[in-house]
Parts: sequence; C-alpha cells; structure tokens
Amino acid sequence: MQRNEMDYSHSHAWKRWETISQQLMTTVLNHVARQFGGGSLDGPGRGIWIGADGTMFDEPSYVLSVACQPLDLQKARETVVWIGKALQQEAMYFEIQDSPVEIIRIESEQP
Repeated sequence: MQRNEMDYSHSHAWKRWETISQQLMTTVLNHVARQFGGGSLDGPGRGIWIGADGTMFDEPSYVLSVACQPLDLQKARETVVWIGKALQQEAMYFEIQDSPVEIIRIESEQP
C-alpha cells in the first residue's frame, strides 16, 4: 500500500481551523474511514503557502494520512477535493509516498 498525506491549511476564505465544528470534523473523518478503512489526523502543525493572488499565508495545518492501494490513488485525490470543498479551502496539499504500509490487525496475530 502507498501512504497518502492530505494536508489542509485553511485560507482567508475560511474561519480559523479551531472553530470548525466537531460535527463537520466527524463528517470528514467518517468519510475517510468509509473510503479507506481509517486514517490518522495529526496536528496542528505550521504551514506556509502563497495563494493564487500572491498573498502569503502562515497558519496552522493538519495532516490526514491514509493507506491505500495504487489503484485507489484517484479515489484518494477525489477525497482531498471533497474535503477541500467541505472545508471551503482555496487549495489542498496532496502527497503520495511510494513506500509500503501494512495495517496489522492485532486481534488476528498469534503470539
């Protein structure tokens, strides 16, 4: 599996990340869980980027990581777009890391 990181840094068009409702966050995370079987949300971190109009943004960012098969990369990209629209973002960071990831189901492992 490949690991994909979806980093969404909020833009001037969106209220501060900290004010996003828990209901919306739950909706986003539930969508990711249904699409990929789960994920990890890390942050806040710090992101800096330049918008289409040349404005520089330096703001909190979060990274959502999911593991998926190469055939699911388009689905991962579509999910980033879906999250960006749900959070009213100007842009979204999408990274594909070509390193194996394994989800180990602990209850099925024998000691």
